[in-house]
This record gives sequence, structure tokens and C-alpha cells, in this order.
Amino acid sequence: MKDYDEFKFNRLEERAWELEKQLEEKYPDKKGQEMNVIDDIIEILSEDDGAMIPRPASEEDIAGCQDDLIKLALEPLPQGFIDFLKKYNGLAWNGIEFYSTYEVTEADNPDGYKLMDLVSMNDEFNDRYELDEKVLLGRADEDYYTYNITTKKYEALELESREIWEEFDTFEDLFFFTVGGRLGLNEPDLELICQKCGTVNKFLDEGCDDQTFNCIKCGDEIRYLKPLLDDAGEDEWA
Repeated sequence: MKDYDEFKFNRLEERAWELEKQLEEKYPDKKGQEMNVIDDIIEILSEDDGAMIPRPASEEDIAGCQDDLIKLALEPLPQGFIDFLKKYNGLAWNGIEFYSTYEVTEADNPDGYKLMDLVSMNDEFNDRYELDEKVLLGRADEDYYTYNITTKKYEALELESREIWEEFDTFEDLFFFTVGGRLGLNEPDLELICQKCGTVNKFLDEGCDDQTFNCIKCGDEIRYLKPLLDDAGEDEWA
């Protein structure tokens, strides 16, 4: 079983690497932002027996969910998440959950893991925290994933404080950040030390020879010059 699990992990890692290379070639300046790569990521996850990928939600499923939310005086689902539900009615994988229009159980183990429904989870979330401007879409080990009806942004909230630590314009961007992140698709490529305050910053390599970033602590500008190879094949800084 251990060898099989290791094989599955290596296969997922290999598929994720293949996808990352495809994205870099097709969108060299975006690294996954503003792209609909959900289908590609789901295709990778479908090879993992541990992933729960429910069937698409019907129009009736979505309408019923929206009606139930409104009856409880809760905000309805945003269109970007509805578009996701029409293809995949929720997702559970590797500690990440995006809720479904109804409670989903494992086909071969009805008493086992359950992916919860959006209505009950939003009702509980609202009762507990009274964050009326947020629609709860899912969660992970240390995060809530929400949509803010005021700012029109998708958000990653720190679980304990409910403070926003990342915002996204689209659900695709949130999905890429969360699920793609667990697959290693958006891990920082560069670790740069700020000369002003000494903070170690982690950034995505945008692929340019000359890149400029701002320190996450003091805001000071950090310039990265990509090393070039000399005739002997050794690093030579630009």
C-alpha cells in the first residue's frame, strides 16, 4: 500500500509539473492568474482516489440552494462560484473543501466522510461570526474561503481571526491559489533579502531578466537580476 501511495503522489506531482510547464508556455507573464485552469487541475485530481469530485449541479440544485440561503436571510452565491458548481458540485481533496449544494457522502461508505452543503455551513458561519457581508464557499486546515458582497472579491481568511490575508478578483484565481498551491503550482521561486530591513521575501519568478519587487514588511524596492550563463556554463550575474 505504501508503494502504491508513493506512486500516486509521484504521478500527481508529475502531472502538476506538466501542467505548470504548459501554463508557463501559454501565459508566460501570468503564472495562473486570470486563467480558467480548473478543468486541468480537476483532471489531475481525478487520478487520486482520495479526491471527492461530485457530479455537476443541476439548475434545480443551484436554484434550491439559492432559495434556501435567501429564506435564512443569507447572501446568495456569486456567479463565479455558480459556474464552478455547474461543472463540479463541490470538491474535497487533501484538506481543502469547497462545499456542495447538498451534503455529499462516499458512495461505498455512507457513514464515512461527508462534504457539507453550502446552506447549513453558511447558516452556522453567520450565526457564529456575524459576518453578514461574506458568503462562505469552503475551507481548509487554517483558512476559510469566502466571497465578499461589498468588495466583490473572493477571499482567503485566517481561520482563527477571520482576517483577510489574500484577495482575488475571480473564483478561478482563488481555486488556483488554494488547490493549485497544494499541487505546488504557485510556490514561490525566489527568496530575496531586503537590504533595508533584512526581511526574507518570497516571490514568484516572473521569468524576466530584470524584476522589481517590494518588501512585504517595509515596502522598500528589491531588484532581482537573473543570473546568466557564461561561455563556460557558470553563473554570471546580469
